[in-house]
Amino acid sequence: ADRPTAAASVARWAGGRLVLGLASGDRPVEFPAYGLEHAQRGERFAQGLDYLRQLLHGCRHVASPLGTLDDAELLPRPPAGAIPLVVTGSARQPADWLARQADGWLTYPESTVDASGPRRLARKIRAWRMSIADGGFRPHMTNEWLDLVDDPAYPRTPLHGGYVLRTGRNGLIELLGEWRAAGVNHAALGIQFAARPAAEVIQELAEEVLPLFPSHPGVQPASMDW
Repeated sequence: ADRPTAAASVARWAGGRLVLGLASGDRPVEFPAYGLEHAQRGERFAQGLDYLRQLLHGCRHVASPLGTLDDAELLPRPPAGAIPLVVTGSARQPADWLARQADGWLTYPESTVDASGPRRLARKIRAWRMSIADGGFRPHMTNEWLDLVDDPAYPRTPLHGGYVLRTGRNGLIELLGEWRAAGVNHAALGIQFAARPAAEVIQELAEEVLPLFPSHPGVQPASMDW
């Protein structure tokens, strides 16, 4: 129960503006450090998410393979009564499970060199959303490692086996537009592989790219009584 308590504490400090990202993990070397079997990571992830959600929702009686709670309450309570849980990848779960359990979904972007990757991504997002029973909105997120060159017209070029995209800002703008059309709601751009200084890249993104993709107004933090 340590993680739910920590998450609820951070949620209160943040005025209810915490989103938790969850993943099953995939590196075999990491699992023995926790006394876990790599082959059981999918089952363990599903159990862990269910346990976490019950504790965050204030269930006083919880019976799980991961622990038991008998007439006890998680404190502090999340200010909104719950914390959104975003699942990364499939976490070795079937599609219908993701539709039931994920408050949001973070996936790899497929290929970013041309429009074929965003089209595949669109099919994946559409299938997920069609499986959501109540048809309610849930956000999709993706990311790309970016080497933004100073030539705006530089074509979209894969590096490091496709894990990094080298492009000028025109190609990036094109990609972001394709993602938006595919149903992506949030995009993370990593610039640690960029050849240019980070400050220079950030300035170009702020001045030439982000104005074309305006953000929604931010949620104001809830007032907390301690």
